Amino acid sequence: MRNIICFIILLYAFGSNAQGNTVSGFIKDKSSGESIIGATVLDLNTGSSTISNNYGFYSLNTTLTVSKLKISSVGYKTLEVEVNQGGSQNFELEIIETNLNEVVVISNDEKRTLDKIPLGVTAIPIQRLKAIPVLFGEADILKALSLTPGVSIGNEGTAGILVRGGTPDQNLMLLDESPVYNVSHLFGLVSVFNPEAVKSVTLYKSSFPARYGGRLSSVIDIVTREGNSKKRNLEFGIGLINSRLIYEGPLLKNKTNSPTFFIGARVSNLSLILSPNFLRYKTSDHGNYFNYSMFDLNIKLNQKFKNNSQLFWSTYVGNDFYNAKDKNGPTVESGFNLNWGNVTSTLRYIAPLNQKLFMKSALGYTSYKYGIFTEALENKERVDFLKSVSKIEDYYAKVGFEFYASNNLEFQLGSDLISHSYKPINLTTTYGFDQSNNVPSINALESGTYFESKVKFLSFAELTAGLRYATFGVKGLTYPSWEPRLSTAINISKTGSLRFGYSKMKQFIHLLSSNSVGLPNDLWVPSSDFVKPQDSEQFSVGFSQKIAKGLSFSIEAYSKSFANLIDYKDGTNFLVDTEEFYEDKLELGGIGKAQGVEFFLDKNEGKFTGWLAYSLATNRRQFDNINDGEWFAANFDRQHNVSLVGNYKFNERIDLSGNWIFQSGSPVSVPIASMKNVVQGSDYPTFIYGDRNNFRTPAYHRMDLCVNFKKETYRNNLRTWTIGVYNAYNRQNPFYLDVRWGVNNTSTDPRKVEGWNNNLVKRSVIPFLPFINYSLKFK
Repeated sequence: MRNIICFIILLYAFGSNAQGNTVSGFIKDKSSGESIIGATVLDLNTGSSTISNNYGFYSLNTTLTVSKLKISSVGYKTLEVEVNQGGSQNFELEIIETNLNEVVVISNDEKRTLDKIPLGVTAIPIQRLKAIPVLFGEADILKALSLTPGVSIGNEGTAGILVRGGTPDQNLMLLDESPVYNVSHLFGLVSVFNPEAVKSVTLYKSSFPARYGGRLSSVIDIVTREGNSKKRNLEFGIGLINSRLIYEGPLLKNKTNSPTFFIGARVSNLSLILSPNFLRYKTSDHGNYFNYSMFDLNIKLNQKFKNNSQLFWSTYVGNDFYNAKDKNGPTVESGFNLNWGNVTSTLRYIAPLNQKLFMKSALGYTSYKYGIFTEALENKERVDFLKSVSKIEDYYAKVGFEFYASNNLEFQLGSDLISHSYKPINLTTTYGFDQSNNVPSINALESGTYFESKVKFLSFAELTAGLRYATFGVKGLTYPSWEPRLSTAINISKTGSLRFGYSKMKQFIHLLSSNSVGLPNDLWVPSSDFVKPQDSEQFSVGFSQKIAKGLSFSIEAYSKSFANLIDYKDGTNFLVDTEEFYEDKLELGGIGKAQGVEFFLDKNEGKFTGWLAYSLATNRRQFDNINDGEWFAANFDRQHNVSLVGNYKFNERIDLSGNWIFQSGSPVSVPIASMKNVVQGSDYPTFIYGDRNNFRTPAYHRMDLCVNFKKETYRNNLRTWTIGVYNAYNRQNPFYLDVRWGVNNTSTDPRKVEGWNNNLVKRSVIPFLPFINYSLKFK
């Protein structure tokens, strides 16, 4: 740490002495004052360029006394200005109102400088992601990302995503720098990220920057809106299952440099829809009912200071509640409650220390809690109950520095520290379960230090090399990890580039999911002396080509290996199997291989925009005690994935969106035979299973369509009606497979069983589903 501090002091001193020929500052939206991420600043005299970081900051070396700069970003009008050498220059860009999906027209020379997206990175503008029709008509950024190459979903409609052979827990979800452990509302049908509160989303599948660590498969970095600093805005909407509200603006009216605020809230409509059933239940001595509700709240405050530094406070609170009750007479009643939710809170401070050195820091808290409660009542008095709680919470601190030595050399370095607290199982009950094996809280300390440099050389090549050193301390043990990262880009023409990447990752925490049919009682547990950290290593290569105006093509190939994977033993249920510690229910030491090729054709200009994505991939696992030690197809190993997404804008009032998805069937384990149950008096057969994942479900495919009708009201507010349909041709996609069995008996004696007739049945959940949404934005 002492060496890092000395190095930062040297960078500060060097940057202060060399900033005479440097122009730096922030790029912002002219109408809202929000920072613009990924904007390009081009020196038209020298051809040198840079892009703004996640806070809108840029730094560019100039050589002339007066330089002509061109500033551009997707969806904004290009700005050309003359600036004096050196000094701080902030720029504001005006949004293109006609089509948020379009980019400005640029020359071929400038296209070469704008090809900035690294290998394995997806950075699609949020407006395009929000336009994609999804389940219930609720825009969902995770479901939209699942339509891009190398990304897929698990079960139909669920929010968890799978990236290049990984599992949902191997994705690092960051919301304003804060990790989010559970991304699902409504049992996975809706994600916790309110699309109206999101400003940008970046998905990293390979070539991970050294500042990221702790997961094997992907990083999804989500930045929320800062709030309009120019005026207050109010917007609300009503959908099939949710209602939403957005309120933003300066905190103090008519005051210069006022703090800005942003509030985004969502609440489910299902409680209102289900209320008649509840009233019938209350007025009857028999019957049952269930109720579901959820909410989430995003709040962000932002204060800008005169020295261009900024202070942010952002928080997220979200929770789901499921409640079911049953009456068996006027005095006997039973209840079941399920709730889960996330809380995050982050305080960030950023500051340009000089024109070449940028500092960012964060202090934060995040937690995820999952609880189950059941009870039996007689005469409204509790006679039995069961309560199970699982929780993880983190406190973290981060600091990072970006140093722009020249237009051809950049450095990033920093450090982070996370204090973890795990409470995997806490069961209290009056039923006959053994509670002596409740797992006590486990505390762990994770740290990381990184250094990364980006070098441009030979006028057509770029090399980014980084190294991350991480440690994880738990129960007196310390796991160290050296994680090298490398990526190169070579422009082989003015519009084409070839890229290579390598990354090594380590994951110190694990998600345990029961394989029994029942509740989604997932548990987060740390590495220990028994459960080793997971490892992955990935090589990737890619080629991208701009074909024509607004049309580009890319192809990427990857090979990824996994080590120290964990899996569950067959029949495990982490809720009720309390006779053993969770560590005794695991299979350890697994290895995996994932390989694939991804194609992406993207059109982002004109009235018609959209993309075609195709992935060809394999994903396999091997454990000593599973499948007799032989390799088997991993869960959700889908060889073919095709996504076709389109949006057509007829005029300023009407636009049409649609997508079509095809996925190969996923592997499942099905019985290969059945035998008579040895339990006396039972006619239920005992099923015999063979190899792990010995069967594949039928292929999955569907089409979704929606149309938006926009109109200004007489008070100049913007009203939008969205009408659409999910699964337009009513494809009966498999949600799970079930074994339907029947007794085979030709004897006249009904007690005699001669055998069983077994059939594998496809169970579908989501049919043709129309939806409608309404929103009103006050101007």
